[in-house]
Amino acid sequence: MFFIFILFQTVWSGVYTAAQAERGRAVYEEHCIECHHGDLDPQNTASRLIGDRFLDRWREETVEYLFNFVSTSMPRRAPASLTKNAYLDAVGFLFHLNKFPAGNRELTLDTIQKIRFERKEGPKPLPGNSLVQVVGCLIADADDTWMITHATEPARTRRNDEATTEELKAAESTPLGVHTFRLQNFAYAGRFNPLDHIGEKILIKGTLIRQINRERVNLTYIKSIDSACEP
Repeated sequence: MFFIFILFQTVWSGVYTAAQAERGRAVYEEHCIECHHGDLDPQNTASRLIGDRFLDRWREETVEYLFNFVSTSMPRRAPASLTKNAYLDAVGFLFHLNKFPAGNRELTLDTIQKIRFERKEGPKPLPGNSLVQVVGCLIADADDTWMITHATEPARTRRNDEATTEELKAAESTPLGVHTFRLQNFAYAGRFNPLDHIGEKILIKGTLIRQINRERVNLTYIKSIDSACEP
């Protein structure tokens, strides 16, 4: 697994309190209901706040990822206008709505970095249309289709158009995996000529497309990180 987090809790571990969720309900009713009133209906399979769509959007990441999104882009008419505690309370309310169990400690700016979003049965491969990063070996098959082989399990990424120094260093030492992905949209990944990097170990970022026997990544970033790629 690429970029494994060492985490001690998940959203199923009682990481917020019932009182915090109630405060979050008040935040929701005052600032969020205008845009999200239909998202609390359990029959609404397209809900952005409860159910599978919500969980699939945020799972296999830390709660900090959700908090940063909410606290910088909501409410829609006044982004980032609430206090940090109000946003934490709102996240607690979302946890209550999704039936994550309450506990005896509130969500804080420190704890959200150490809590992982995942399904109750544990981590699962990311769904299609996730923004991901993968490490593997660059090849071209007999039909001149560019592919990444011996690839790691796709992991979420927060930036689609660049890699930090820390990400590149981690990618260099990441063990190869067992997956294969077709690569598309090289034009969106900058000045990278794949002919110059055949057989090299590369880091890619892009949108994951799930199709049986034709899984692919629509590239937004690609970089060679080693001149050799040995499984």
